[in-house]
Amino acid sequence: LFLEAVALLRRTRVVRLTAVCGPGPDNYRAFIEQRIADLRLGDIVELRSALPRGALQDVYRDHDVLLFQSPFREPAALVLMEAFGAGIPVVAPQPEVASGLVVADETCVCFRTGDPQTVSAAIERALSDAPLRRRIRVAAHELVTREYSVEAMGSRYDRLLQRILDAETRPAHMTS
Repeated sequence: LFLEAVALLRRTRVVRLTAVCGPGPDNYRAFIEQRIADLRLGDIVELRSALPRGALQDVYRDHDVLLFQSPFREPAALVLMEAFGAGIPVVAPQPEVASGLVVADETCVCFRTGDPQTVSAAIERALSDAPLRRRIRVAAHELVTREYSVEAMGSRYDRLLQRILDAETRPAHMTS
């Protein structure tokens, strides 16, 4: 999907795509390499092998937007939260169910899943609309800092554990 979107976008602007990914299922990388060749994107697409998590911050710094896709209905991927924390604008699919992370034009520029035209248009918006890009970067960074930082998550876990302990120490009520 992203390769097709980049092929469309290439018609109107200079663009490069870096894909950082693990090996995937058998023959997946060969399939992707063939799609790159078929779409004649070899000069603008770089495939990188998986990187240690800490090295992704350097990749984020060197790019203008992150293209994000998740197979889950309510995406809560660590890479998405890390991108928000790094301040890189994100282009992501409109989630099927309400998401605390992926909010169209608030934390991300969204597209319809499966449609290369809307992906291309979303990337174009993210690249060309500086006020939108700045607004989503700031909102996404504030969200991940407020709700998903180590401190925020630790505090929520602490409250949850305290409720569990409180429930276990209350006397049981019996009826006859």
